[in-house]
Amino acid sequence: MSAGLLAADLVTAGASPRLARRVALTADRRQVTYGQLADDARRWQRLLHEAGLRGGDRVAILAGNGPEYLGLLYGASLCGVVVVLLNTRLDAPSVRYQLEDSGTRLVVVDPGCHQLAADAGAFGLPTVVLDDGHRRRFTTLEPAPVGAPRPDPGDPFIQLYTSGTTGRPKGCVLSQRAWVASATNLVTGLGLTEADTHFGAGPFFHVAGLGTAMSVLSVGGRVVFGSGRSLDETWELVARHGVTIGTFVGGGVVQAARHPMSATHAHSLRLLTGQAGKHTPAEHRELYERIPHADYVGIYGSTEAGNFATTSSRAEEIARPGTVGRPLIGFRAAVVDPGDHPLGPGAAGELVLRGASVMSQYWGMSEATEQTLRGGWLHTGDVMRADEDGYLYMLDRLKDMVKTGGENVYSVEVEQVLRQHPRVRDCAVIGVPDERWGEGVKAVVVADGGGAAAEGGGTGAGTGRGGIGAESLDAWCLERLAPYKRPRWYEFVDALPANGPKVDKKRLRALHDPRRSVRLPERTR
Repeated sequence: MSAGLLAADLVTAGASPRLARRVALTADRRQVTYGQLADDARRWQRLLHEAGLRGGDRVAILAGNGPEYLGLLYGASLCGVVVVLLNTRLDAPSVRYQLEDSGTRLVVVDPGCHQLAADAGAFGLPTVVLDDGHRRRFTTLEPAPVGAPRPDPGDPFIQLYTSGTTGRPKGCVLSQRAWVASATNLVTGLGLTEADTHFGAGPFFHVAGLGTAMSVLSVGGRVVFGSGRSLDETWELVARHGVTIGTFVGGGVVQAARHPMSATHAHSLRLLTGQAGKHTPAEHRELYERIPHADYVGIYGSTEAGNFATTSSRAEEIARPGTVGRPLIGFRAAVVDPGDHPLGPGAAGELVLRGASVMSQYWGMSEATEQTLRGGWLHTGDVMRADEDGYLYMLDRLKDMVKTGGENVYSVEVEQVLRQHPRVRDCAVIGVPDERWGEGVKAVVVADGGGAAAEGGGTGAGTGRGGIGAESLDAWCLERLAPYKRPRWYEFVDALPANGPKVDKKRLRALHDPRRSVRLPERTR
């Protein structure tokens, strides 16, 4: 039997009496102490065992964030059951596929997801519905004994499905050991302590949202739940609960800082988090001016990496625009060519990672697993370069790189230039079919002050509501980019489609319609 830590040990094993009395979770008017969370985990352990699940069996959860979600996860950790995290934003066929592919034996359903669960066929399996009746029955369950047999830390713990950008979704499996290593990385990278309070707004079916919450709990901090459907509600929750870590989903940290309530409701924040390498030096200076007492940490990571892999500070992103920082202490990184040979500083290649938090496998996909983990490195699919000091710079996803007229164009480089324009709130660059170049660079732009407004009245023509036009952006890009990198296509929209914290470029490519876009004329230079 291994003496290694399980994910549940981070909150349930060897807790002091003082920690057991501390509040771990706050939801509406309900508070859950660490002692109560440990008891709930062992109740879930008993419930899963009585449902006939054993080590390696799958339980799926289709639910919003909340105390029950975490209780289930910690209970599954104690008995070796694997939890399949279902995305509540998916359509029914996608949920059905994941239930069938994973071999799920029990489904836990939030009442708010009842219709989606029904359409996906979840009720054809044994189910637990998290309604008032369940809660009453649950409190009468005797917790499983503390001395019950333990699974091995190397056993699978979490299964999350990728977006399926290049094919059917893949079930990414993370072990208990990987989850513990990930928590260690986050505690180090964010400087977490028991004094921290985190607003659990990031969805738990994504590794970042769940991992951040569980990492805060691993050091004795507190996680607060609430709707956070608007920035008004989010800022109210931040002030009411003394939230210290500002993670803003949706519009992101800059938009949150520009909200009027940030001037009166941000006093408790010590840290702001955002997507590493995304924000311009001007945006960083604005963040500091609006919330000067809060530090900034930029984050880069992935499901396959187990969560965060690098972090960057405000000073680093100002001094080195576009950097995603350096690897966290639990990782080693390299930039390699297509033959997996290491590249020197400044050369563009694929980022590969090695660390204890990296995934074990893609469920039931041995060839994809071997390809992704070949040579003992996680191949991220991200095109990066490193400088002399080891700072990494994101250039593109391999699958998002645009090949136009025989030249490679990295979408991130073009996006960084466009975001520096004072009238651009956000943008995404993709490749689209083009008669002249085979594939053309297209910029989908959210203008500051509004999105899509056609010069003739329709959506997506050549001028955004902020008054900015395709021709003015073209001139801006030509001053800052090689001519072949400039977008030939533009479309102005109200918002960019998202897949978790990232822009859904697969959807943008599918939505491309030349009739709603502007194709700029060719230039001689």
